[in-house]
Amino acid sequence: MNVREVLKTELWSKETTRKILVGIGAVVGLVFVGCITWYLVDMLWLTPGEREAARAALTEIDALRNASLLSDQEFKGRLDQANAKVKLAGEAAVTYRDNVTQMDLESCITGVDSDYSDRLMQRASEQGRLSKRWNRDREARERIESQLRYFARMNCLEIHKVLDR
Repeated sequence: MNVREVLKTELWSKETTRKILVGIGAVVGLVFVGCITWYLVDMLWLTPGEREAARAALTEIDALRNASLLSDQEFKGRLDQANAKVKLAGEAAVTYRDNVTQMDLESCITGVDSDYSDRLMQRASEQGRLSKRWNRDREARERIESQLRYFARMNCLEIHKVLDR
């Protein structure tokens, strides 16, 4: 074979380029669709393990919220039980949605604890066991705490909506 024949041999054609680019495009498209699917599953899917753990924790939190006549020790014990169930729900979290649910549960339990602390402070104030400064700063504290309780209740309602589906 001489040099002229070698130079006339086509090593790379438009057809070869087209096949390679179509293959690369298909791979990139599949990777893109896979990433979007993964993202949506992570953002929207509440795994069954987290759903069950969250239901158990929410049941405990609701029971605590509705039990207003508990002694301090009983409330503390039930609060610890609820915190343990929330922690179990956090350990069952796999997806981003699971983690959001777990954070909402923590917010709910904080709201319940805050409500209980409010009742204790109200009782102490009625009995005259609080300092004058505490009573003087009460309005600002109450405004802030009422907003926090509002957000905690909204999170509890959101969890109820999600888990009751």
